[in-house]
Amino acid sequence: MRKILLVIIFLLSVVSIPAKELFSIKDLKPADKFSLRITVSAGTVGHSSVWDFSQTQKVDVDFHVLSVDKDSIRLAIKPIRWFTCFQSEEQLKNRQTDLAYFNTDYFGYYDDKPMFYLFDNNSVIASLNTNDKKVNISYADSPEEKHTNRYRNRWYMQALNIPQGLRMVSFVSPISDLFIDFDIITKSALESFFKEWDEKNRKGATMPWLIDLRSEFVSVSDKATFAQLTSASFAIQPNTHIMFTASKDIPEDRIFIEMDGERMKPVKSVNYTYVFSFFLSSPKRMNIRDIILDITPEDSLKVKYNSISRNYEFEGKGYANSAYINEIAKLYNSNQPDIYHEMDKDIFFREGEELHVSLLSKYQSNMNDYWRKSAKLSFDYWYASEKLKLYNENVTRSWGEPVATEDMSLWYNKHFTDLFPFADYLYQPYTYGALVESFYTYKAQEANNSIMTGIRYLQGHIPKYYFADAVFWGYPRFYLTSETLKYIMLNFHLSESEREYQDFIQKCNVTELRKSVIDLHEKLAKVDPGANIKDLDLKIENKIPLKNKSDGYVILLVRNSLDNNKEDLYFEQRLKNIYTEIEKAELKDKVNVCIITSESHKSHFDSKPEIQKQIIFVPDANVREFEDKLVSDDRDYMVIRNNGIIINREQNSNRIDSPYFLIRNIQEDIIKQNDQNSASGGVLIVIITSLLSILITFLLVRFIIRRREKRRRQMLELELKAIRAQMNPHFTFNALGSIQNLISQKKEKEANDYLVNFARLLRMVLSTSEKKLVTLSEEISLLELYLQLEQLRVSFEYVIDIDESLDVENEEIPGMLIQPIVENAVKHGIAPKGGGKISIRFNLTNHNLYVAVTDTGSGYFEENSGANKGFGLRSVRERLGLLNKEYHLNINLKIENIEEGGIVKGCKVTLSIPV
Repeated sequence: MRKILLVIIFLLSVVSIPAKELFSIKDLKPADKFSLRITVSAGTVGHSSVWDFSQTQKVDVDFHVLSVDKDSIRLAIKPIRWFTCFQSEEQLKNRQTDLAYFNTDYFGYYDDKPMFYLFDNNSVIASLNTNDKKVNISYADSPEEKHTNRYRNRWYMQALNIPQGLRMVSFVSPISDLFIDFDIITKSALESFFKEWDEKNRKGATMPWLIDLRSEFVSVSDKATFAQLTSASFAIQPNTHIMFTASKDIPEDRIFIEMDGERMKPVKSVNYTYVFSFFLSSPKRMNIRDIILDITPEDSLKVKYNSISRNYEFEGKGYANSAYINEIAKLYNSNQPDIYHEMDKDIFFREGEELHVSLLSKYQSNMNDYWRKSAKLSFDYWYASEKLKLYNENVTRSWGEPVATEDMSLWYNKHFTDLFPFADYLYQPYTYGALVESFYTYKAQEANNSIMTGIRYLQGHIPKYYFADAVFWGYPRFYLTSETLKYIMLNFHLSESEREYQDFIQKCNVTELRKSVIDLHEKLAKVDPGANIKDLDLKIENKIPLKNKSDGYVILLVRNSLDNNKEDLYFEQRLKNIYTEIEKAELKDKVNVCIITSESHKSHFDSKPEIQKQIIFVPDANVREFEDKLVSDDRDYMVIRNNGIIINREQNSNRIDSPYFLIRNIQEDIIKQNDQNSASGGVLIVIITSLLSILITFLLVRFIIRRREKRRRQMLELELKAIRAQMNPHFTFNALGSIQNLISQKKEKEANDYLVNFARLLRMVLSTSEKKLVTLSEEISLLELYLQLEQLRVSFEYVIDIDESLDVENEEIPGMLIQPIVENAVKHGIAPKGGGKISIRFNLTNHNLYVAVTDTGSGYFEENSGANKGFGLRSVRERLGLLNKEYHLNINLKIENIEEGGIVKGCKVTLSIPV
């Protein structure tokens, strides 16, 4: 009954799709994005599966939703990768093993620019009609594209022809022309994807993740054969399901699937059963505890423990892939026997091949094509790597003696000649890394045969990084440099590999390798010297003797198991050695030893109560949390100041000399701290003296500057007063001249009225002459009185227009600033013509008061300025210069003629005053 219940639960988890999770095309929103991998046939053989990486081209494309309208969706297109691997018809005909290979991850650059830089800034747009699912692709104009002949709709590249195998003998690499019609394949793939999505949605199914297009577009040479959804910013329905039944109840934090450095958590069912449901875009090797899972999308795998055989067994769709790799992995992970005995060597390789053939014949009929190819490559890579190890060991043993002639038949072995490391990694051969490492050793020893290099040069990991970077190419280069870099980061402080880390990040474009290195670097940075262990928020923190202020040190070891096991027979002695070294260094009062392990191992020390007292036992989960967060080896001691600052994190606790190095770390830090304190004391005196000197100098300079500034302001004030004193008599003289003119014309009444108004105006001028600023209402009243006086002398009209937004009672401006401009308009503008019109407009815009004085006179001409512009404009210009200088303002004066049909009809003077 329980078995039936489990099957029902599993089936429900596979087939049940809640309606609320259905996602249609019209649900797309701006900023949504998804990626498609478009597979295109190449060569002459073609391929039968979307998972083939030979005789194919694959283009990975990102689509970003820009806008969604009633009947259309606009998406920006950005290709991110172009991969090709195939044989031409001529190569096949001549039985050549060369492969035309191209991958933008490794050589898709133009003048240090990525190949797809012309697609930046949303320059290529796909428009989808949501009614008929037709797609139109448009390309924005790009002068650079036309100039360089790098067109975005049709791509051209020269692919390398590379032979299969590990040895190039008498080989000249020709270049193959590579061409793809990006416009056609993208349009066809996108239309089919949206059409299939819409049809599935109408039937109540989820959006498609894989579309087979091999029956379509037959007439097109570069035809899309598959469109595959690889990722999206929105949720994608799970297409892969795994049911795992353990042998016993396992802590929740230990049940997860490890994939690409991420942990996927399951849903717990009954009887130690856990269900994983997730979206998988391509075949992936992953792990759950110590079990290897070779999973293909749409697998429904059941993994359960057999208590009789004491092994895990596999059932369901895709079971054979995982069953094969778990059995053959025992061979790949086993230690090599004594290869220096001829019989052992032959037996070793023969038995290995027999096991591979036997297991493959047992499972291959139920294996996916992709994993069958992976299985064959895994064995070939294992065989080649072990042969190279044999050769490398022989060279090392005979070092200093003449090197024997290399056995060339080795390179023509069938397990060597079918290898193509530049693309084989895509099939995830289990032993790929072993071969790359063996081949590196082979190349390093080959280089060290020269007396100029010597064997020692390539023994360190930093030289290994640079040698691999210089000699290797393509994926093998970045695989080996990433593995070497991760080893260095784990076993040494990050500061020792920071240059190599930055070099790797700058060069590597392989997403999964970059991510693995960056993730490790970020995690190690949290426990590197200088970091604080308190920042990790550990559950065991309260067990570590920490303080707020540093006055001592802690030697910390957190380990899942200690002593009484095969891995660590001498823990008790090494622990005694630590205390001995502490006493020898006279640091007993400064150093605490803190050993923490799991409660489940407490019974191991029942027979050793003295040792048991020195160990802190905590829940197993707390130890596992420490190991997860610290990343580094669980056998490593950490040396920390008792305020939590980490001094060292990678001293191996299994080394017999580790106590000595731990104490040396502490002694070095004490010396460093004392030097810093001494240096900081001397530096503090220097700093205080320097600060006092700077302060005194600053105050002295400030005093001098203020005195000079005060004198400068006094001079400016005097200059402004002088100009105002000039302007007032100038105005008075002009007014009296006008009265005299009226009397001479026997206009006694007008002269009398003028005189009365003049007296009022004079009082107003005198009352404001000493003010720096006057209200705008006072300035306008003065202008009106002046214009009324001038109307008695000259017949003209005037208009004063004030913007409603202006508060004339509160806005202030320099006094007598506008009147000389108006006077100039009367005297030199309309008076010579015997009349006209003057318009004065006040307008406030962006905290600037604009005053525009317009007249209908004969205009303003620079060549006659000396004769005509008079004292008024000159004085205004001088005054503006002084005002701007004194108050740091930006008052501007602009003079322009008003023209109609090329004839001057007047003059406009605009004054802008910040308010």
